[in-house]
Amino acid sequence: MTRTQRTILLALPIQAAIIFVFFYLTKYWFIGIALQAGMTMLLMRQLLTKGNNLIIVAKSLQPFAFVSTISLYNLLLAQLYGVSLQVFLIQTLVASVLYGIFSYVALRQRMSVGFASVLTILQISLSVNFVSLAMAYWRIPTFIMLPLSIVAIGYFAMWWLLEIGKNESNVPLVSAVFALLATELIWVYSHWVIVYQVPYVNLVITQTTAVVVALAYGLGGIYYHRGNKPVRLQLIVEYMLVFIVIFLATLVSTRWINGI
Repeated sequence: MTRTQRTILLALPIQAAIIFVFFYLTKYWFIGIALQAGMTMLLMRQLLTKGNNLIIVAKSLQPFAFVSTISLYNLLLAQLYGVSLQVFLIQTLVASVLYGIFSYVALRQRMSVGFASVLTILQISLSVNFVSLAMAYWRIPTFIMLPLSIVAIGYFAMWWLLEIGKNESNVPLVSAVFALLATELIWVYSHWVIVYQVPYVNLVITQTTAVVVALAYGLGGIYYHRGNKPVRLQLIVEYMLVFIVIFLATLVSTRWINGI
């Protein structure tokens, strides 16, 4: 086991304690978020001994964004449906382990396309899910949540395109366009928030999340394969069909799910 892996493993129980204390036992979630930000930057500072403050902040963004979002999401679910101590402990354990993975990934120079895609889809789906539920249940105004959504989704999309090897000048523009499309979908679907509750699991997925994730999968796949001319048309059709099928499925299945 390397020094980096040992340091991250030692940080996981501390992160779990922060989630449990400030997002379940008490209502001081804002203190928990501040501690999560500070702890993540401290972790990166210890691991990046030669990094300056700007690099440390940049490397801290993704793991902090993930752990803060999933902590608030668990808090929201606990308020919506009520969560037992055992269930929240399991959720906290899962969140801490995923935080460790995101922290380790942030330190790597390069990873496989598939792994980077899975992490990005997870991050986008979690963010969209939380934003949709927060606007519906906590009644957070759209003028606050939508700008945050554009920034967060744009950042995740740009990291994704850079990570899979597309280090091109149009990456910021493509990421911004996708973030704008995703945020527009969030705004439109916020007028009738519909959720899917996964059976036997304390997990709620909004209809908006399914549509935005399908859009991310389709547009991301098309962008990655667009230079492969022999199969370009076939791939474009395949990726767009996935988005269309999921979009239609959410509409057809609306009568079987509950709205908030």
